[in-house]
Amino acid sequence: MDLQLEINQLTTQLHHRIAEKDKKAYKKIADQEASCYENSKDDMEVYVKCMKKLGKSLDYHEKMLNFKTEFVRRKAIECFHHKIEKDQDLEPCKQEAKTQVEKFIQEFTGSV
Repeated sequence: MDLQLEINQLTTQLHHRIAEKDKKAYKKIADQEASCYENSKDDMEVYVKCMKKLGKSLDYHEKMLNFKTEFVRRKAIECFHHKIEKDQDLEPCKQEAKTQVEKFIQEFTGSV
């Protein structure tokens, strides 16, 4: 068993899943941008303040998603090491990581 290959594959899968979240989140973000414009009533400063607030919120939630994902990835690697020591299957480690990241993605999509 090639541990580095397993780690790379899991990392790729997690990053791919996060990239897919962008599709769902972009729709919500686009709606919020449109709302900023509509609520500005042709006042550029109101629009800019709204967009700045939206941008800060989005940046914060993206960072949190990335931090949480990195933590889960590291926990999965730790799990891999324990499973390899006991000559056990790595699939439970992978599945737990994927489940956790899926939860984080749903939190992210709900937060933006």
